[in-house]
Amino acid sequence: MVFRIVSFSILISSLFSVLCFGTVIFDAGHGSPDGGASGNYGSLEKDITLKLALSAQEIAVFLGIPTRLTRDSDESIYSQDAQTIRQKKVSDLRNRLLIAEATSQPVFVSIHTNAAADRISGLQVFYAPSESSDQLSLVMTEWFSRYLPKQRIRQPAKAPDHVYLTKHLRCPAIIVEYGFITNPQEEILLSDPTYQFRLAFLSLCGICQYMNEKGA
Repeated sequence: MVFRIVSFSILISSLFSVLCFGTVIFDAGHGSPDGGASGNYGSLEKDITLKLALSAQEIAVFLGIPTRLTRDSDESIYSQDAQTIRQKKVSDLRNRLLIAEATSQPVFVSIHTNAAADRISGLQVFYAPSESSDQLSLVMTEWFSRYLPKQRIRQPAKAPDHVYLTKHLRCPAIIVEYGFITNPQEEILLSDPTYQFRLAFLSLCGICQYMNEKGA
């Protein structure tokens, strides 16, 4: 309860600058037929990322913050002429990029869960190769560190050069790996609606602070 009251008041204080300063794009990673990573208990990355994106959008709409989703259903957004799995994945990524390019003053937040062979854990933000993306990743990580156990938070890092979206996006852009779905404890957390709400709310708080500072 305290978490919600404190975060809500700070989010409200940043609202007016957000209304004047762009649109937040929540990009739920993967989507059928691409399930993404999977957990030991059967959770799929595509389902968790969509729930996080929908939760973030619901909060944002309630507050009047302009948002877009790259997908709002189980399906990825490949074009109809894509036939093979590879063609669908390539088409899906290109269409996500087109959404960002067609949006006025976008802030792009790509939502994912991580995977590893052993029981590695932790949330981590990766940023596109630009100063504004770097700053967004620092602000987001600060919010996560403030309200989540610190042992679950990793330091932000530059996205690898081979990542298509962060390589081609020209707007402030980050990828948030909200935890390791392959870690049983984190898989349970990531599947919990209350924890999903907390992650979505903290993400919005970070975005609002970033946009407020950017517009100052």
